[in-house]
Amino acid sequence: MMSTIFSRNFCSLIRHSLSVQTIRPLTLSHLRNSQKNIAWYHYIPKSSGHFQTLRNSLRKFSNTPELDAIQLRRNRIIGFWLLSCAGLTFVTICIGGITRLTESGLSMVDWHPFKELPPFNNDQWEQEFEKYKQYPEFKVKNKEITLDQFKRIWYMEYAHRMLGRTIGALYFIPAALFWSRNWLNKSTKIRVGIFGSLLAAQGLLGWYMVKSGLEEKEVYTHEPRVSQYRLAAHLGTAMVFYTLIFYNGLVNIWPDSLIKGTPAVTKQLISFKRLAAGSKLFIFATALSGAFVAGLDAGLVYNSWPKMADRWIPTDMLRQQPLWRNFFENPTCVQFVHRHLGEITALFVMGLWASSLKLKLPSKARIATNLLALAILTQVTLGITALLQYVPIEIASAHQANAMVTLSIALWLSKELRHDCRYALNEYFKNPFRHNWTMKMWDSNGHFPSGILVGTFFEPGNFDECLKIKSVDNNGIEGKYCIMEIKLPPVLDPKNPPLPSNMDNNGMKNWYESIRFIYDWQSLSGINNGICLPSSCSDVETNEIVAKVLIPVESSLRARIRFCQERKTQTINVPIRMGEKIIWTIFFVAIGTIMELFIKGIESNEGMLGILICFSLIENTRTLFRISRSKHHESTGEKTQFKFIHGLRVLSIYWVVLAHVLLFHPFTQYDDLVPPVHSLNTRFSIIQNVFAHFVVNAGLAVETFFFISGTLTVYTILTTTAERSNQSINIFTYIWLRWIRYDDHILIGLDHIMELHFIFHQSFTPPLLGATCLLLLWPRIGQGPLFHSDYIGFITEPCYQNWYLSFGYISNLFPSEKVCNVMHWYLSADFQLHILLYVVIYFFTIRRSLLSFVYSYIMIGLGFFIPIIIVLLGWGSAPNPSIFLHPNYRFPIEKVELFIFATWNHFIPYFVGALFGLWLVQRKHQNNQMSKWKRYLIWIILGPLFMMQPFGSYSFIDSDKPVDQPLISAIMFGLVRSIWSLGILWLCWQCVQQQGGIIQRFLESEIMQPFSRLSFSIYLVHIIPIWHYMYTIRQPVELSLFNLLFIGIGSGFISTLLAFFLYCTFERPYVRLLLLPIITTTTTTTILSSILLK
Repeated sequence: MMSTIFSRNFCSLIRHSLSVQTIRPLTLSHLRNSQKNIAWYHYIPKSSGHFQTLRNSLRKFSNTPELDAIQLRRNRIIGFWLLSCAGLTFVTICIGGITRLTESGLSMVDWHPFKELPPFNNDQWEQEFEKYKQYPEFKVKNKEITLDQFKRIWYMEYAHRMLGRTIGALYFIPAALFWSRNWLNKSTKIRVGIFGSLLAAQGLLGWYMVKSGLEEKEVYTHEPRVSQYRLAAHLGTAMVFYTLIFYNGLVNIWPDSLIKGTPAVTKQLISFKRLAAGSKLFIFATALSGAFVAGLDAGLVYNSWPKMADRWIPTDMLRQQPLWRNFFENPTCVQFVHRHLGEITALFVMGLWASSLKLKLPSKARIATNLLALAILTQVTLGITALLQYVPIEIASAHQANAMVTLSIALWLSKELRHDCRYALNEYFKNPFRHNWTMKMWDSNGHFPSGILVGTFFEPGNFDECLKIKSVDNNGIEGKYCIMEIKLPPVLDPKNPPLPSNMDNNGMKNWYESIRFIYDWQSLSGINNGICLPSSCSDVETNEIVAKVLIPVESSLRARIRFCQERKTQTINVPIRMGEKIIWTIFFVAIGTIMELFIKGIESNEGMLGILICFSLIENTRTLFRISRSKHHESTGEKTQFKFIHGLRVLSIYWVVLAHVLLFHPFTQYDDLVPPVHSLNTRFSIIQNVFAHFVVNAGLAVETFFFISGTLTVYTILTTTAERSNQSINIFTYIWLRWIRYDDHILIGLDHIMELHFIFHQSFTPPLLGATCLLLLWPRIGQGPLFHSDYIGFITEPCYQNWYLSFGYISNLFPSEKVCNVMHWYLSADFQLHILLYVVIYFFTIRRSLLSFVYSYIMIGLGFFIPIIIVLLGWGSAPNPSIFLHPNYRFPIEKVELFIFATWNHFIPYFVGALFGLWLVQRKHQNNQMSKWKRYLIWIILGPLFMMQPFGSYSFIDSDKPVDQPLISAIMFGLVRSIWSLGILWLCWQCVQQQGGIIQRFLESEIMQPFSRLSFSIYLVHIIPIWHYMYTIRQPVELSLFNLLFIGIGSGFISTLLAFFLYCTFERPYVRLLLLPIITTTTTTTILSSILLK
């Protein structure tokens, strides 16, 4: 019964495979593991979580030795498919040569890509014959041809065309099948695409060639013929296609076998390989020159050998002008080139064969060399015979076919000599102290990590030493750094892994506990070591090294090479257009700065000069560091009330930066990522530190930003509206200006709220564009053991594929793996909340302020109850607040998306802020002072509650796992956000009333103002330094609050510098542009916006 259950569930996981037999070894091995675990659990219900664990494990079985065997079989199938296409291409080329020799190529005068049926009766043959009579070949040469003779040449051309279509079907149908079944890796897909493009081009070139022979020539010729240029292109494309698929077919069917039969690495052997590669070029060039011979019938002139009419150089060889035309259009010169190029090729190949006699070659390479010499001698003999016998069809056809045979043998020889990896490994393993490069490679290897039982699973070795290895003895060996992963086989329950049946459970207790400890870290990728190998080893070869050489002791271990880096491939290809945005902006900054320095006496807000000066580094820096010290506005005398917000923003943004540094290990807890951390167990001590909970709960800082956003939006717009006689605002303009994050009060012309000008006067989308460009350029400026395009691709790839999610401010509605920079969730949530806030503003402007308050209270209630409803309905499970600190639990990104990134989770702080803004607007000219005792009472009650919120997750920790109570967690989310929002509201109100005391003086410090203006840019770029540190470190990081604090300070400093660059190049210049008089017209604004957001 249990075997049936396991078999049924397991087979459902492999339903996408073509054949169950191809994965039988994997099935049996996993069924054995499953049956062993039955002894532990007796019976496991189908609905049990163990089955989900099994599915997750089997979903990643792509690294097992069994699947390596499956992939090998698949590669062999792909290889036989390619060789079948190559064989049919060989036959088609030979038939094409016969078609040319029998002058049958122009018998079919039209071409249909998909409908090409032969005539079925005499009437249809007569019609086809009549069409043939309309073209030059019949008019000039074949006037006496009969219908029966026409049928013979027509069928010859038809067979040639049908063979070409058969190749297309044989290639494209299996290619589509293999592609849909995911049998092709990334590199193979690229090659298959290139092969298919060549094949399609070959078919088009065939008709393009035939068409040249059907056209009336301006200059009379004794017989119509196709263009020799098009004939050479047609044959050359066919030969390139044949070469590529034949060679790749050989590689897939007979992959290189390492170590066995490896000769010593010598200069003579390397020289021989270069000669073998040169022989392919000579054979290909000679065959291609034969196409010009066939196109011009040059084989029918000078039918003597070795001289041409008793002369070594014929007199009419260079009779045409210009001179170059003789080599392609003069039959005498074309034959001269072909016959002597053939002779040179023969001498070259025979020299290759002679040099091979002194070398110790692999047996297959020796056979290929001998056959190549025999083939070239046969080819020369056939060529001379065809020439002397006036090109009889039989000998000429054999000559062309043997040319393809010779090329095929040369390709086979190259395949057998491609073992650069094999040669290098022979020295690497057998003579590690003979060469400087072998000693450096061994020295660069990472050893098995010490401290596995305390959570150290990464030993990178010496990355820089490996990539600097370059042999100086002309053998071209360089170092290639690879990350090797080792994993234990999957089991049903990692907490209770099965013991082998021949072990005493009591006697192996300590061993068992160690194994169970490793299984506890199931969310991690495994044990990862850095190893240094010769760069000539391919991905298949490096995995074979791991399987056969480095991990020979335990077949149940799953080992693989995750990725490799070479010195020549360190720089990741980044589209140039990403750099264009930065380069052009820097150019404008330079020009604007120079103009401001050297051009005096010109109004800076006029014309093109005004636009360029908007990018001036001097003026933008001056604006950044401008300090507002006045207590009253110059024109209105109104007190400035919001300077304390500068301090709130600065403290909040650096709190966020510090928290993300502390949480950088959970960023690696996505599936299959390497944790660059030493002794992960130390996080158990960190989680019990109260200060760590304060840092990690920086989500409250984000709630502070939402509160500030709601407050300032309502207060700025409604205050302006009141002073403009309740002039309403258009919703589309309201959304558009929030999209570019421009001052809302610009909508209605208010320009005297100076303090809000600095707090709220920020561009939104232009700095987002700049930050995205910096993120996409980031892969070019780093290197390290984990800094690989395939590894960090989850960060940059979504920016290319789904950039519109960020610029459309809907990124929080989609899974994080599809989003460019997961931190953009805040921008999307803020933008969506801003749209919802329009209802509050609308009701207030039409003098329905009560509805504004009611709507805000409803939204606050929804923010509290929606997470609870989601949990009760089973749509999601609220994460434990402390789970982000647990070292051996996968980062719950799917829970974060639902209970943190989603917009409704922030209704409470945002609309509490909106209520505060409404309350300020209604009491703007009132001086309501609260009694001292009431203020003290609120401070006593609300103060401790407010200060406790960052430490609320401390009560959710346990000794080894977080407390799993989704409903309580959902309720806690609402309570914490509510209390925190009320605390921020009370603090802001006290500061507005100038009763904030020392807290207010600190928040209103002048030093806070420039950093506050940078806060938005800091948020956009702060994750780049953190990621850069994570993926470029050379050794695992020791986790401690002290270390993480210093890392956080460094990340904060670098983030501030990047934010300064972003502010001066993207954010501030585009704000100044929108203030120019030239930009005020609708037309100009539209044009400018389209340019900026292109």
